[in-house]
Amino acid sequence: MSDLNKNTNFLYSSLEDLLSQFKITDKIHIDSLEANISIENKSDILNILFNKKALKFKLPVKVDDIVSEILFYQSQTEFKLGPLLFNPSKQLLISKDSQITLRHSHNKMLSEIMTNTENGLSKLILYEKLWPNDVDIQMNKLDTHLTNLKKVIHENFNYEIVLKTVNGKLIIIN
Repeated sequence: MSDLNKNTNFLYSSLEDLLSQFKITDKIHIDSLEANISIENKSDILNILFNKKALKFKLPVKVDDIVSEILFYQSQTEFKLGPLLFNPSKQLLISKDSQITLRHSHNKMLSEIMTNTENGLSKLILYEKLWPNDVDIQMNKLDTHLTNLKKVIHENFNYEIVLKTVNGKLIIIN
C-alpha cells in the first residue's frame, strides 16, 4: 500500500471516529498527512484548521467531502526554502533547474520543521514524530538524519540550509 493510501485510510478512520462522537466542543488535533489538523465544532459549522488554512463545512458533512478537501489542499501546499520550493505531498525539492525526490524520513523531517517555522520544533518532538515506536531515544540518530538531509540539499542544489536550536527549539534560518 502506498504512503498516500495509508495516509488517506488513516485520515478517513480518524475523521469517521471523530464525527461519530461529534458532541465535542474542544479542539482535537490529529497528526497525519505531514500536517497538523485541528477540528472544532461550533453549532452547525465544522471548522478544520489544516496547516493554517481554514476549511469550513456545514453539518452534516460527509467524511468523503472532508477528506477530498484536505487531500486537495495538501497537494497544493508548498514551502519556500531559500531558492527552493518544497512540496511535501510529492516529496519534492524543486529549483529553477532541477528537482529531487526526498527519502521519506527526509521529507517528514523537513515537513515538520517547515510547518513549525514560527515557534520552532523541539528535537525530542521531531524525533518522536519520525520514530514513534522507538523505546530508547537516540538523539544522535536524529542529528545524523538532519546532517544527511542538509548534505543532500547541498549536493543537489549547492544551497546550504542552516538549522539552529533557539530556546530548545529547532528552527530553520534561511
